[in-house]
Amino acid sequence: MVTYSARQLYYDGKLQAATSNKTFQTIDPATGAHIADIHEASRADVDKAIQSAERAFPSWSATPPIQRARILQKAAQLLREQNNEIATAETHDTGKAFSETSVVDVATGADVLEYFANLVGGGGLNGETTQLREDAWVYTKKAPLGSAPCLAAGNTMVYKPSEFTSLHGETLAKVYTEAGLPAGVFNVVHGAGDVGAYLTAHPSIAKVSFTGQVATGKKVAAAAAGNMKYVTMELGGKSPLLVLPDADLEIAVDGAMMANFYSTGQVCTNGTRVFVPKNMKSAFEKRLLEKMQYVRAGPVMDPSTNFGPLVSRVHHQKVVITSDMALRQIKQPFFREEIFGPVLSILTYDTIEEAVQRANTTELGLAAGVFTSNLNVAHRVIDQLQAGITWVNSWGESPAEMSVGGWKQSGLGVENGRRGIEAWVQNKSTLVDMSNVVVTAFAKL
Repeated sequence: MVTYSARQLYYDGKLQAATSNKTFQTIDPATGAHIADIHEASRADVDKAIQSAERAFPSWSATPPIQRARILQKAAQLLREQNNEIATAETHDTGKAFSETSVVDVATGADVLEYFANLVGGGGLNGETTQLREDAWVYTKKAPLGSAPCLAAGNTMVYKPSEFTSLHGETLAKVYTEAGLPAGVFNVVHGAGDVGAYLTAHPSIAKVSFTGQVATGKKVAAAAAGNMKYVTMELGGKSPLLVLPDADLEIAVDGAMMANFYSTGQVCTNGTRVFVPKNMKSAFEKRLLEKMQYVRAGPVMDPSTNFGPLVSRVHHQKVVITSDMALRQIKQPFFREEIFGPVLSILTYDTIEEAVQRANTTELGLAAGVFTSNLNVAHRVIDQLQAGITWVNSWGESPAEMSVGGWKQSGLGVENGRRGIEAWVQNKSTLVDMSNVVVTAFAKL
């Protein structure tokens, strides 16, 4: 049986035992085995991690962008060098197949680090200067607020991983330290919702970035609002995938499978509501069932396995119960609320207008997609879909260069892309007047 050393907290540039003297278990979703103990942070521990970040902030925020960029690029290099080791731990921690974690998880993390390193190193956070008249101008400076865009922008941070997937926090901290990140810039605490709530409400925190369920996100946003903190919320979705009458059947089915079965359906942008023309339904279902043979469940470390278990027994039961209620036609919000599992719903429609209207009938607006051979129609439909992330004849790709963020109750703010790093700075505007004359209404009084 695979086991890992106990995961401690990380602040002041080194591992720290939790003062709570409490731990919680990490369970391998594939085997149900207890594979690691995680130190649970006390409030005193969280305070120490925040103080560590505060001490490091003046120096790190004043570090030249090109120097910050070199450190992040080195961290990306180390992630790539340790790809298989980190991916293996991620597979045992999350249940995701190694065929996915070894190709996507670590690599995309390195991509994001490199993107933001190149952005800040190339002057991407330089301020703007606007001339008002011959003897006056305005300049705007972008100042750090207080993982990748946060650090690239000159901020320090305290990171709390999910209590269900906590193995990687210590690993990431060690990678950053080896890359040259100064002590206190990146800190890690572990725990459940109470630790997150204390961290969110702490007066020394300038910004909160949260990824998770809508209900939890609302609580986090409300707590942050008490001290007027900046927030980024990447919350849930119930995303529509529209197959138009002229769509290529093979491509549309492939898209629907990626939108629902990748990562065992545990992706916030899942296209769980697949809208298909009535006269295409039978053909679509037939081809979908034929292609289900390519969904291969099995030992998670087997290279041929591409479908692992759900992240926990509790979550598995939730998905099964919700699906069973839908099959028995028990009234519940199956088509409106996120399930976060490999559950694909096929909904038929008569007209594109009807499909768009029904697609938008949800309080969530994270993602949407259209499959069609007519790009003019695709853009027209995309413009009508109420979602912040959209795809045409594809699903799921979200490169570092692409800014993403949800509409409606699916989130606040954006991640990735140039707009993503703007979320980690605050603007200061200054007007400079060299005319030696103050414009005033009282000059002649």
